[in-house]
Amino acid sequence: MKSLTKLLTIILAFIIHNSYSQGTIPFKNLSDDLQFVNNKILEIHPEPFNSINQKRYSRLLRKIKHSQKKDSYYKVLINYSKLVSAIGDGHTYIGPKDFNVLPIRSYIFDDGQYVTQALDSLKFLIGSKLIEINNKLITSVNKKLSKIIPHDNKEQLKAKLPSYLVIFEYLKGTSIIGKNDKTVELKFELENGEKIQIELSPIRLKDYFEMFELIPNEFDRFLDKDFHNYFTFAERLPRNDNMYFTSNPGVMYWHKFIKNSLYIQYNFVRNDNIKILDYLIKLDSLIKHVNLKIIIIDVRTNPGGNNSLNKYWVNFFKNIQSNNPNISFYVIIGRHSFSATTDFIASCEKELNAVFVGEPTGGSLNHYGNPKSFSLPNLEMQLSISSFYWVHTYANDIRKSKTPDIRIKNVSFDYFNNIDPFIEEILKNN
Repeated sequence: MKSLTKLLTIILAFIIHNSYSQGTIPFKNLSDDLQFVNNKILEIHPEPFNSINQKRYSRLLRKIKHSQKKDSYYKVLINYSKLVSAIGDGHTYIGPKDFNVLPIRSYIFDDGQYVTQALDSLKFLIGSKLIEINNKLITSVNKKLSKIIPHDNKEQLKAKLPSYLVIFEYLKGTSIIGKNDKTVELKFELENGEKIQIELSPIRLKDYFEMFELIPNEFDRFLDKDFHNYFTFAERLPRNDNMYFTSNPGVMYWHKFIKNSLYIQYNFVRNDNIKILDYLIKLDSLIKHVNLKIIIIDVRTNPGGNNSLNKYWVNFFKNIQSNNPNISFYVIIGRHSFSATTDFIASCEKELNAVFVGEPTGGSLNHYGNPKSFSLPNLEMQLSISSFYWVHTYANDIRKSKTPDIRIKNVSFDYFNNIDPFIEEILKNN
């Protein structure tokens, strides 16, 4: 009898999952979930109507409530995503706890969107330009997806788009592909100009993490393979030992002396196995024996962490600057510089005579943060709502991002030829 009960439970779970994924969902369940999302936004977010006015928000809420009586799971996911992303900050988002992903990765360079990683049988696509999905131009596909992606600014949107582009559920919900489609057609332009079309089937999120070794081994033991960490790591360029900034993705911070320059990559605002203070003490003892002219601090891939740790770095650099006024400081920033990293950047702007190089940051200098996470009562979705507004510069600073003093073009040719134009620009002038 127990075996039969267990079997029926498994079958029922499958039926429920399948009906949620393919068909409609009981309206009462959806009504409860929508009310839950709305209540949490209004209760927790410091200023929910900063980016969308209350009237428009209420209209959107009513529209979703009315339409979800007949909507598929995919449409519900899209509508909830539109509502939450309308709040207008990168820490406030909603997404499925599990989903399916096309086994390919891409990146938006200044000259287009190019494949950076693919499953073994499609490695020949690496370096090719992605031009269409299901006979729709990539620009129009990205425009559709932009409406559901939470972001602080356009740079963060550019960082996130390639990761949303391969999520099967979002492609279905936005009607980029049909709701019953099992595969997706992608069109590429190869390096020789030849255009080819490939049909891809999605894989489970767990398999995607493993296939692309998305979470570095150093973090694998304590990070969940979930929606949040998918975006933290999928947005980055793949590991490449031929360039400094892609060579140590699993190390919180590390350094290298390059002639009379010191390169430091600050990857996460977190303590590593060697705590920041201990690391900086050791680094300080090394610096004393080198005739340094330049210090390069690279935070272009840093998604944030614990704000309170930044003061150790800033005080360390201030001390060096006061004792060695001839040393030039450069800070490399980019679309992945987000959250607590913008606190570090704001401190460098205020307290160090540093030159900023690269792309505008993906995070605002002053921003909403400290998100609270919740599971929806019925749908297998995770909700994250900002609970605090951080002022890292001054109260009425309306800059959406930190713009570099030296803006560098980020083109595909450089990346695929192992050229880092950000560092080269700094070193060529010193």
